[in-house]
Amino acid sequence: MRVDLPAKKILHPLNGAVTIAGRIAEGIFENGLTNSSYDEFGRLLDALSVMDEKLAKVVRRIKSSSKSIKAVSDELVAGNRDLSIRTDVTSEIR
Repeated sequence: MRVDLPAKKILHPLNGAVTIAGRIAEGIFENGLTNSSYDEFGRLLDALSVMDEKLAKVVRRIKSSSKSIKAVSDELVAGNRDLSIRTDVTSEIR
């Protein structure tokens, strides 16, 4: 099938936008989107690029926060275990 030049000018950036949107939907971020167009498709690709970067930043923050929460949780578990052992020892002494 032969695609004429105007259709190609529309389909190429549109397919690029669809591909990037699909990657973002799959959780693949920081796609390094480049854009050389200044029309509506260029603005769409720019918006997708910004969204991609911001979502990547949010995901990094969530991962960092979850690591911090896990560390605190591990400390609480260790503290509770230690307290339980001391309580058992104290009750055996009495």
